[in-house]
Amino acid sequence: MNLRAFLTALFVCTSDHDLHVELGETPDWNGDHIVVEMSPGNDDCKARAALWRIAEKDGCADDECMLKKPVKVEVRGFMLTGTAPAGSTDYCHIISPRGLKDAAHQSRVRGVWRLQPVLKLKKIS
Repeated sequence: MNLRAFLTALFVCTSDHDLHVELGETPDWNGDHIVVEMSPGNDDCKARAALWRIAEKDGCADDECMLKKPVKVEVRGFMLTGTAPAGSTDYCHIISPRGLKDAAHQSRVRGVWRLQPVLKLKKIS
């Protein structure tokens, strides 16, 4: 599946070293986000390198970053569902505990759908 959205944040999951990438329909943090995951290893190296180039250009210097100026990207990967809370039937609008948050921002990840693994990521205009 191909997905076009704004790259808003990224963070490394310490348990499996996946890169978790938050994408939003708009560059505004307060919109809904979806998570895509990039696995470690050679198969995903080009996509991860493309992501880091974008993140570094925005000033990200850590393995957890909210972009100051989100950019539009196209991501290709496999669509799957994550684990939904027991009894859930609306997989698209569940408020997920996943995602970045800080004193000024709450998590904006919605639903349990995700792309994983990401096979390609590129900046688009």
